[in-house]
Amino acid sequence: MQYVFGFIAAMAVALVSMAAPVEATQETPVDRDAVKWDRPAPVPPRQPRVVGHSGDFLGAVPEDRVIAAEVVLASDEGQRSGFGSHSTDSDGVEIVYATPTNLRAMLTSGAATSIRYVPPPHASEIESEGLALLNSDAWVDTGYTGEGITIGILDTGFYGFRNFQGEELPPEIRHKSFHKDGLEADDNSHGVAVAEIIHDIAPDADLVLANFFDTDQFQDAVDYLVGEGVDIISMSAGWSRGPFDGSSFQAQVVQDAIDSGVIWINAAGNGATQHYGASYTDFQGRHLFPAGDQMNRFTVKAGSDLDISLTWTDPAADLDLCIYDLRTGDVQEITCSANQQNGPSDPLEEQIVWSNVLTTDFPIGYTIEKRSVAQTRTRVDVFAMGAFNLAHTVAASSIVVPADVEQVITVGAVPWDNADELVAFSGRGPTVDGRIKPDLVGPSSVSTASRSSFGGTSAAAPHVAGVAALRLEAFPGTTPRQMRLDLAATATSLPLGSGKNTDYGWGRVASGTPPVDQDWIGRHDPRTGLWTLSSDGGLMAPFYYGDPGDLPVVCDLNGDGVRTPGLYRPRTGFLYLRNSNDFGVADVEIFFGVPGDLPICGDWNGDGVDTIGIFRPSEAKFYLRNSNTQGFAEEEFVFGQPSDVPFAGDWDGDGIDTIGLYRPSDGFVYVSNSNRSVFADIEVFYGRQGDRFVIGDWDDDGKSGFGIFRPADQTFYLSNDVERPIAGQAIQMGPSWLNPISH
Repeated sequence: MQYVFGFIAAMAVALVSMAAPVEATQETPVDRDAVKWDRPAPVPPRQPRVVGHSGDFLGAVPEDRVIAAEVVLASDEGQRSGFGSHSTDSDGVEIVYATPTNLRAMLTSGAATSIRYVPPPHASEIESEGLALLNSDAWVDTGYTGEGITIGILDTGFYGFRNFQGEELPPEIRHKSFHKDGLEADDNSHGVAVAEIIHDIAPDADLVLANFFDTDQFQDAVDYLVGEGVDIISMSAGWSRGPFDGSSFQAQVVQDAIDSGVIWINAAGNGATQHYGASYTDFQGRHLFPAGDQMNRFTVKAGSDLDISLTWTDPAADLDLCIYDLRTGDVQEITCSANQQNGPSDPLEEQIVWSNVLTTDFPIGYTIEKRSVAQTRTRVDVFAMGAFNLAHTVAASSIVVPADVEQVITVGAVPWDNADELVAFSGRGPTVDGRIKPDLVGPSSVSTASRSSFGGTSAAAPHVAGVAALRLEAFPGTTPRQMRLDLAATATSLPLGSGKNTDYGWGRVASGTPPVDQDWIGRHDPRTGLWTLSSDGGLMAPFYYGDPGDLPVVCDLNGDGVRTPGLYRPRTGFLYLRNSNDFGVADVEIFFGVPGDLPICGDWNGDGVDTIGIFRPSEAKFYLRNSNTQGFAEEEFVFGQPSDVPFAGDWDGDGIDTIGLYRPSDGFVYVSNSNRSVFADIEVFYGRQGDRFVIGDWDDDGKSGFGIFRPADQTFYLSNDVERPIAGQAIQMGPSWLNPISH
């Protein structure tokens, strides 16, 4: 499996303190007398650290490598010269590209008061073997191809993308680079593979590409994509430096984009097997890992880089991060990141970048060391990207930034050919403040034209972005929150039958059933008489019809295939029916029933015209009539209980509507295939206590399906199967006091 996940970059503003940490694991208390010192390579005694210059937050990075750093200048521009190349981001933050030696010289000379390392992005690791799991071909065959949808792709690089335009990618692509080395930086084709997957699923969607180098350029790139009018942003990358509670600078940038209406889909990260998280437990000035270890041992492959970051949550704590050479029994310190954090605005982090220049694997260990004397139970999180065979790992809470944002659709990974099993390194929840992430998992380990093998959460995220584009074309106006709920409803739960969990989220992404000429949901406000209906073009113009307290009923009164609004006035027993979906007076007025009855309508005789009926709770009895005229009922029968909610639908596609009941107290549904029966032909559970029931032909197969409106989350959940009902669509359409309808 190829190692790939990235943008391990720093925030462009000072970190803020977090709420009380959530434990990543339930560790057994350590017996201090049982601490192991008899290892073949014991940890040397902790040495006093040389305190660096105040304001030095570079960490331990190679002295001969040009890096990016945020610099707070001491005075005028004249003191900038001679230390490296400079740029200023959109917020006025000074970025200097220079070696650590030159950057520290800015501090000692007085040219700067603070320098902070900005790590470069790492890439995460697709052919569309995964498409078979999505049912996306059915959407394309129905005519949904992503047309009219614009998708922004944020990535590290798009090397060679022009070679694939017109075949694997659209012929016309907008793009802009915010990376210091351009759009095709470092011969990196990672973003091309992401774009290929999205294009495979949604071939007519417009693509806009943007790449960047550091955190400040990330904000500029996001602003560019939002300005280009993108509907969706897909980002197969993230930062392994916190905070991991959705409050980071990057998280705020992402939330701003979501607030503007952009659906944001983000890879969860590939760091589960390279992550450690726990509450700091002190022993002789070092953190104590499980089993009495003071060091977390691992291997760095020959010729590979190690990028290791430590983040903690308590501003009162000051921790250091050190790595050691374990090639012999004589353990030697390689380097330490020992920045001095002595104020609430100082970043709560340490970073080490180190390269194994040998032709053999290099055994290494890291320690977490306490500089401050204050006792702390701060949470610590360490990502050791490039480390193999770590002695102590914690997969929990390994979701990277900004995938920790609540309204981001966070995506983990499953292999396309073993799609019920989570990839071991796929980032997992909960977030450190206790929220369940990821939201979904998607296919990984696939192939594209630009890469023979593309895996990890980077491959999974664009599968979700492609599905989102198809659904957004089908359901215009879908909000970011609605899209999360919609994808949750269509996902294949993993493990099967489970609810949302911290490994798979809601489950494996699936596109659901493509909509056709279907019934649509709507809402009626009983307080004002305002009707709001939806269609394949989005929401229709709302209109007023009726008085406060009227009960809505929707019928096809003239057999034209269009269901239009009607009202039942419980205090009088009158029905008021219209033949159009707009404001106006009733076309039909009928007295039928007595005060307290509940209205229904349906095609009781198969002639194509809906006619009236009522359910009388006091008798648990239905009264049905075959014409919309005043008179006696042609059918009367007892069915259900007084507290049940009546409805009608065509359950078997024979063109005749029959009755059913929903029992709000327990969520059970009872359906009859005749209008004379006192026994249910179908008894199933759908929904839960407090849900409100609605019926419609959601997929235009000639058969009615179930729907519920859940006031708790202001969302419709629609199912096409009445015998084994599972929600295939979730559509937000609140608020909670509205009456749900279908038309």
